[in-house]
Amino acid sequence: TQRGAYASSCKTLISQIREIFKAPVPVILARASYRENQTSEEVRAAQLSLVDPEDAIFEGPDTEILGRPYRADGTHFNEAGLDGSADAWAHKIVGAAAALGFSIR
Repeated sequence: TQRGAYASSCKTLISQIREIFKAPVPVILARASYRENQTSEEVRAAQLSLVDPEDAIFEGPDTEILGRPYRADGTHFNEAGLDGSADAWAHKIVGAAAALGFSIR
């Protein structure tokens, strides 16, 4: 399935990153599949299924909430979308850092 293939590819990528750095590098996964004004529930489900805070894989922002008004071309963010995405990422990064015992001001 699309979900299974996507999840498998992400797991491989995370493993390769951690192998390169020889450390359990934390990962924050956004839920993002918006393309040509459509989303993929299979991809979104795969992204969410990978979240495992005990393995330092954290849930990132759900950028799907930034729909048409935030897209320049039906896929990529416009300026308002970039601002909204940055705010959402900042919130998730602070949360992941706190879960790892770090404090970000």
